[in-house]
Amino acid sequence: MDLIGGVTLTITSDFSAVDPSLVEGETGTLNGEQALAYVRSRKDVDDQTNLARMERQRQFLKAFEEQIQGMSPDFAVTAYEELSDYVITDIASGRAVDVADRLKRYTGLPLLTIDGENTVEDGYWAYNLSEDSLEQTILQLFYEEI
Repeated sequence: MDLIGGVTLTITSDFSAVDPSLVEGETGTLNGEQALAYVRSRKDVDDQTNLARMERQRQFLKAFEEQIQGMSPDFAVTAYEELSDYVITDIASGRAVDVADRLKRYTGLPLLTIDGENTVEDGYWAYNLSEDSLEQTILQLFYEEI
């Protein structure tokens, strides 16, 4: 996050127990640590379920994507060089620029959520999937109507 100057978004939840700098309803630019808290936290945030956290992750990724799409192609080389100590790859920096250029034209598929119910089992949150919703999702993803 710090490499791109943070990600700007509107905080959608009360994070006072996790990070008091993340104030619900305020728009701000999240740095690396704040971004991690925003996308990872579940305890003491919203209804503490994974679905709420996943919605924040989607919001964050959309804001992140919008921000990097506005950057120059040279950013791919800068990011490649900055991350080289942390990543093992056989992709050359020129190829990374080509991939970054293709990603600007990429159209993602709609996000899917399998319906279900949040419950507490043995003191832990659980998400019990709807069998019908699961079946419909599998059919949608892996089969075509003839």
